[in-house]
Amino acid sequence: MNLRPLLLAFTLLVENGVFAAPMQVAPTQEQSDFSTEGGVARNIPLPPAIRKLLERDSFIREILSSESPPQTSLPKDWTLCSVVHLASNTEPDYVVIGQNSLTGAHATHFWVYRETPQEMKLALTVFADGLSVNKQKNNGMHNVTVTWLTGVSVKQVLYVFDGNKYQALRRSSR
Repeated sequence: MNLRPLLLAFTLLVENGVFAAPMQVAPTQEQSDFSTEGGVARNIPLPPAIRKLLERDSFIREILSSESPPQTSLPKDWTLCSVVHLASNTEPDYVVIGQNSLTGAHATHFWVYRETPQEMKLALTVFADGLSVNKQKNNGMHNVTVTWLTGVSVKQVLYVFDGNKYQALRRSSR
């Protein structure tokens, strides 16, 4: 049996911190890396505007209706939410991470919301293993890298802000 692919996959998983303890964030530092395993350093209650948008999402409505008994509103323990600042320190944005019925075997749903003076706007939604807010910016917003882990590879997609939403720019695999 050729163990080389398994050793490569194991090495990639170790290098990417999959087996590491959840990252602790200093109280003054904003969290920028989110994963299915790491949790949220400063979980906040889901803002009402985001809760309304999520409850209108067709995927979430389908999951809620398939529960026994069917649900009509999003349970509080189905999401984690963290404030991030994608444009400036004065404009709060939010990373929402699916929990419980919104997760898969090792991945989950991530939603990124922007709060504008007029409304709360969905900027990105993905199903992945991890999401990182990068230091680089495009169109005034920090870029975002999304990561998927498989048994033999690590796939990443760089998302950049186009002025309205995040768009996939570059894919990489290891």
